[in-house]
Amino acid sequence: MLLAFEGIFMASSGCKRTVVCLLLLTCAVGCATPTLQPARTVLPNDAVTIDIALHGGFPAFPVDDKDPASPLLLLDTGAGGMIVTPEFAARHGATIRANSDLQVEDALGRRRTPRLARFKTLNLRGATFHDVDAIVDDLTSLREGMSDQVGALLGRSLFKDVLLTIDYPRRRIVIERGELPPVDGRDVLPINRALNGSILVPVNVGGAESWMLLDTGHTVQGLHLLPDRLLGLPWVAPPVAGPMVQTLFGQTASQLGRLDRDVQIGRHVIRRPIVCTVTSTDTEYLGSDVLANFAITLDQKHDRVRLTRAAGERPIEVPPVRTLGFSLDRGQRVTNIIPDTAAERAGLRVGDQVTAIERVPMDQLRADAKDVIFRKPGPFRLTVQRGGRSMDLAVAVTTLVE
Repeated sequence: MLLAFEGIFMASSGCKRTVVCLLLLTCAVGCATPTLQPARTVLPNDAVTIDIALHGGFPAFPVDDKDPASPLLLLDTGAGGMIVTPEFAARHGATIRANSDLQVEDALGRRRTPRLARFKTLNLRGATFHDVDAIVDDLTSLREGMSDQVGALLGRSLFKDVLLTIDYPRRRIVIERGELPPVDGRDVLPINRALNGSILVPVNVGGAESWMLLDTGHTVQGLHLLPDRLLGLPWVAPPVAGPMVQTLFGQTASQLGRLDRDVQIGRHVIRRPIVCTVTSTDTEYLGSDVLANFAITLDQKHDRVRLTRAAGERPIEVPPVRTLGFSLDRGQRVTNIIPDTAAERAGLRVGDQVTAIERVPMDQLRADAKDVIFRKPGPFRLTVQRGGRSMDLAVAVTTLVE
């Protein structure tokens, strides 16, 4: 998993943070024992419909929508299996064990051997999954980035035997029986598989076809291209330094730029999109910023995907990328500053501790503080502690890519 963090605000109503997640790949090595897909899935007669919200870009919903403290479940089609925190496993009666037959690999190719949790049954609002294993991880980056309530990532293999619709515009997912119509190259597209089982869909980039990983957990700019591909493409705005990207195992840098070519997915056109690249990965992604325009139905049994839009044939327009230009940790200390942003020019330094914004202490900020700042026409006042003294800096939102 790659996570890039920018502009974290801790508010009394919770933690607000922009989270960028590219991918967690699960790589099976001699997978005779782990069962990362359910042995059996039982659905009611009617489709199971679950309301979702977007948390850091992930489709998300609580285990129990009547309990404010209920753990959040994040839907990540880039993850091969389910990933749960130790607390979530214990709460749901799973047994945890070590297993050397499975490794997890992040998008930079770094591996480790996790523990596994076995769930005899897992119920998602009426959809019941039997005998399924999950990778156990504390999900620190996600929990710090969005909410300490994050309990699990639901990977693609959990839904291998059902139709799963992720309807971004209507903010819902639907789990049901059935199959998609045959591939027509317009709305219904073929699914190809990477060696690790990742879902790849055909995307035409400036006249050249690419098979991109369909990843609801990729919450940076929705199109992630390989560095080599960028060399042959024309640009409206050439790539510039973007936010740092954090995996479960380390950090790397990103770049963002706007293409001077359209991108097409079936019959759907994205006009001059903004794309992201990370130097240390060999996969191209179709992420949540693009997917958010669609209702996406996955039929993994028949390797088909359907993308539909209420807007029909109208091209998708991608807005400029605007940034605060800095990242904070949970202690409100600056951990990264994007080069050539207003934050850098204002004199902000890594290690500064942000104590207030517009004279409002950080622990009293409203949950929508970042949105308010982005609407502000001029600079905002950032109060920081540095070397034992307090100072005010005038920091403006920077348009990183027009």
